[in-house]
Amino acid sequence: MIEIIRLPEVMRQTGKCKSTIYSDIKAGRFPPQVRVGLRSVGWVKGRVQRHLKQLVKESENRQRKEAALKRAFRRSPQTDTRQGGV
Repeated sequence: MIEIIRLPEVMRQTGKCKSTIYSDIKAGRFPPQVRVGLRSVGWVKGRVQRHLKQLVKESENRQRKEAALKRAFRRSPQTDTRQGGV
């Protein structure tokens, strides 16, 4: 069964305000809304949840890469590139 959630619930789940959600939709960074009536829209709950899971996954991957770079930098031999003594 497809569950439709309305804007207040989308805002609660994402922590984003209305204008940011619509801006992200326009930029292709958020799932678009679906028309559920003549003057009402909603979002497919599964699409919103998949989007949020993808954001978490990307964030975790970025954190792992940054941590690996920091570890590699600490392990690399440091050479003194100063000219002359101080």
